[in-house]
Amino acid sequence: MAGLADVFSEQEKTNWLKECLGLNIAKHALEQFVDREMTDVWTQVYQVVRSRLNLPTTTVCSNCCTANLLKCPAQNICKKRSKNVCRSMHDTPNKQHRPCSMTICDEVRDEIIKAHRYSQPSWKNTSAEQWANNHWQIAKCFLPPDGYSEVGSAHETDFNGIISVMLNCKHFDSKMSFAIAQTCLLSKAREVGRAVRHNADCKMNHIDLQNTFIALIDLLSDPTSLGQDGQAKHAVRTLKQLEVDTLKITEAEMSNLLKDAQDTLTQMKQVADASLKEMNDFLENFLKRYASIKEEDYVCASEEFITRLKKHYNDALSHVSMSTLFPSGDESLHKLYAAPSICRKTENNDGENEAVSTYNEILYTGEKLKKRIFLQDEAGMGKTTFATKLILDWCNQVEASSLLPESNPPFYDASTIHEFKLALFITLRDSVVHRDVTKMIKEQLIDLMYADTDREEAYLLLNKLMQTERCLVVHDGLDEWRDPEGKVAQPI
Repeated sequence: MAGLADVFSEQEKTNWLKECLGLNIAKHALEQFVDREMTDVWTQVYQVVRSRLNLPTTTVCSNCCTANLLKCPAQNICKKRSKNVCRSMHDTPNKQHRPCSMTICDEVRDEIIKAHRYSQPSWKNTSAEQWANNHWQIAKCFLPPDGYSEVGSAHETDFNGIISVMLNCKHFDSKMSFAIAQTCLLSKAREVGRAVRHNADCKMNHIDLQNTFIALIDLLSDPTSLGQDGQAKHAVRTLKQLEVDTLKITEAEMSNLLKDAQDTLTQMKQVADASLKEMNDFLENFLKRYASIKEEDYVCASEEFITRLKKHYNDALSHVSMSTLFPSGDESLHKLYAAPSICRKTENNDGENEAVSTYNEILYTGEKLKKRIFLQDEAGMGKTTFATKLILDWCNQVEASSLLPESNPPFYDASTIHEFKLALFITLRDSVVHRDVTKMIKEQLIDLMYADTDREEAYLLLNKLMQTERCLVVHDGLDEWRDPEGKVAQPI
């Protein structure tokens, strides 16, 4: 197994690479902590505003853009071409300053300003249209002013951005044992990140490396909140192993680390060409060796993922409650299930619909697999139950194929479903803040199937499976979901 010392021939360059890995470890723990806390901030802001305006708890506004909420000229944003003509934020009639018709967005804006340590939110980063549905759009108001407009989540935000949220949002005053100021553990951690990004020769001496580990470990061990956080505790243990060279790094982790470090080098304004070439040469050779074992690892990991997925489905979906008063009185879905009558809507003028009684008829037109299928009916008519039975049929490789054709029940052809490497069931009402299918799957499946420390690797595997294998994704409750950005009619 390759180690960090194999990448560079100089110890000080290896030290720099260790710092890169240390930042990644710390960032993974901090991003989850900050994401949870900013969800609380988002909830509190809307509770305060709705209470003040005497509005129902479900009241939202998605009609105001950020420009509507800021007077022109907005500080450090608006650029005037001539008198009273803005050529940046307020450059169209729809982007002129106006009060929110429900007042709620104006109040949320004011709460964000009050929550900002310096009362100067980064308005260029945020999209007010998404405030009601996406907590990270409010978190982005506490990021540095430039470079984060396209960031959509805590996971997509870099280390500097995560630390900036903690520095700029007053909410974290109660989450730290120290006073948050220009000089504190958070600012020291931010300097560590800058030292990596702006180190042109990719070298770090032993003393600076020690100070890096001290700063990161002290921050993650802060007794008020982070010291009690499971992810932070795990990160501290990992950092201590990394510091004394006892951390075992998998091939996949090494590959990701090298690519991250390579990106860091490439983005520097003054790149040390020799260091970049040395890393590129090692990465090229490493990936060749890694590719030889990668396929075998992929097959094993895929089989394990599918086994976990089927177990999860069988545990979660195979029984239904007979009564909310007696939750222990569950019954097998297979015993209770009655196949619904399904018809395909046709465009013929005669008004007749085609009866559908097999999975093949639903999923295929002739031999061509359909890209999207919509099942439509009134509420309570069995759409969710049918989708659940489909998923369970995928899990169960034993089917009624031995029955005589005339005795085959509706949708007996489970072999049609077995052609899919993965069948993924998503309840859209449980993911109203997401628009990306893979993020919904992570939240509803991976987070339940895997321990915290294994979820990131499982998420990467999921993305590869969906890119390379035939997968069936079943969305339940499309009428209960709305795109947080208001741009698409179904998840992407």
